[in-house]
Amino acid sequence: MSQAKLVGVLNKEGMKALSDGDYMNAQFLLTQALDKCKAFRSALNEAKIRNNLALVMQTQGFVEKAATNFKLAMSITEREAGTDTGLYRKIKSNFEKLEAA
Repeated sequence: MSQAKLVGVLNKEGMKALSDGDYMNAQFLLTQALDKCKAFRSALNEAKIRNNLALVMQTQGFVEKAATNFKLAMSITEREAGTDTGLYRKIKSNFEKLEAA
């Protein structure tokens, strides 16, 4: 299996674990996806995974860790694709919800 496909599988399974309420497994799977992503330097995939990891952190009440991941995801997306993208808007919306809570 290619690294890109493996990252996709880990990300998908991590989000499934999050929706199932299995936060520890979600965090583990998304951290694995993030590590693999960094290894083959896929910046936008890293941004997507950081956004998802931030959602896991937010759900567990780790507000500062969530904010850090949202900010990193926004920064990466802005640098790689700009701010006029669906990905950037989604991450920013998630971050704003965290700040408003």
